[in-house]
Amino acid sequence: MTWYSKYKKIINTPALAILCAYMLGIFIGSILLWLPISTKKDISFIDAVFTSTSALCVTGLTVQDTGQCFTLFGQWIILLLIQLGGIGILTFSGFIIRMVSGRLGFEAKSWVEESLLQNHTPNIYYFLKKVLIFITLAELIGAFLLFFVFQAQYPWYQSIFLALFHSISAFCNAGFSLFSSNLEAYRGYWFINLVIMLLIILGGIGFVVVEDIRGCLKDRSHGLSFHTKIVLVTTGILILMGAVVMFFLEFSHSFQSLSCSEMILSSFFQSVSCRTAGFNTVAIGQLTSATLFVFILLMFIGGSPGSMAGGIKTTSFALLLAQIVSRLRARSLPELFHRTVSAKDMDRVFTLLTVTSMLVLFSVFVLLISESNTTYLKQCKEPFLTIVFEVVSAVGTVGLSMGLTPELSVFGKWLISLLMLIGRIGPLTLAIFLMSIQPELEYQYPEEEVMIG
Repeated sequence: MTWYSKYKKIINTPALAILCAYMLGIFIGSILLWLPISTKKDISFIDAVFTSTSALCVTGLTVQDTGQCFTLFGQWIILLLIQLGGIGILTFSGFIIRMVSGRLGFEAKSWVEESLLQNHTPNIYYFLKKVLIFITLAELIGAFLLFFVFQAQYPWYQSIFLALFHSISAFCNAGFSLFSSNLEAYRGYWFINLVIMLLIILGGIGFVVVEDIRGCLKDRSHGLSFHTKIVLVTTGILILMGAVVMFFLEFSHSFQSLSCSEMILSSFFQSVSCRTAGFNTVAIGQLTSATLFVFILLMFIGGSPGSMAGGIKTTSFALLLAQIVSRLRARSLPELFHRTVSAKDMDRVFTLLTVTSMLVLFSVFVLLISESNTTYLKQCKEPFLTIVFEVVSAVGTVGLSMGLTPELSVFGKWLISLLMLIGRIGPLTLAIFLMSIQPELEYQYPEEEVMIG
């Protein structure tokens, strides 16, 4: 097979094209971050790879302090990787192809649909153009609002970069911060908390939902789609339940020294952030085990399809619950908002859930072995919970950590980097690719029944 044949095979397979694009982006980012001009001190190549992967996969896990270790040039590289990873390398490439050639070919359309929409749309370029305009406006408005907060503490030129960096990081659900303690110093600042939360939510509900809401506001007769209703209701319930649970679990623990307003604000902020973004206004390692368990569940669910977020997605979680209710009512398929979900969609949900769960379980097992001799875990009170939290955070591209990330072994850093990549491109996309390389069988074995339960 010639190099051109291999190239055609890659671009004609969206899942493979996405994987190759992200791997190339990670490699280039790693080389740039490893340069002396990017760092204030020498770092290992694996640390450069880890940081590049975390930025491009919009995760936020860090083995080096972003503000203290990297120079302004390095921070710009990280910001560029976050932006490219947020909008999707293939989405950006598709737009450039359209701008240069005047048309968006079938291969490029497949890339964009698989990367951003996961379904077919008749006018992908028009939708893509609106996506990029929305991203630009949202991030610029967010930066403009954050500028006034940072200006009170920093010079105007530094405030501009701080505002832009955190606005892009928040909208792309990356969780990178230039402050060593993330956003803990701004725990009681309502304005910055609300702006960051709004950016996270806008970046995490999906572009299809945003466009649907815009159309509904523009034309009252438009009505919200079935997908949008599921996303908005599920997102709202998860945010509210996460905040309420955290408030009561931490009321007499880590919230003891906070005012009532700070407790409420911190609870809602972490409920929004822990599902996908990775920012924190409280020390994650000081939270109760019950709160951390809730965070793991929220990180596993993640955001919504076609967004910056990771996880199994809010729609998958909603359909799983609906399926359970339907089975209890002796119905074969789930029903939501007076609509029946197709068997094909449920197969995709269960495949995604199975692949993600197996990935998490296997990774936890491997890390329990590889990290067992590290000083950090030997001194840690809850090593198992710490590793589970780290793995789910990586797979869900969240970026929260109980403190394990900087203490990972070289093998552990490589594994977490791989998990962040898989979490970003999607376990289901990877599974589809693996299944597509197998020849389709022409026969089927006789069916048999198995005792269940």
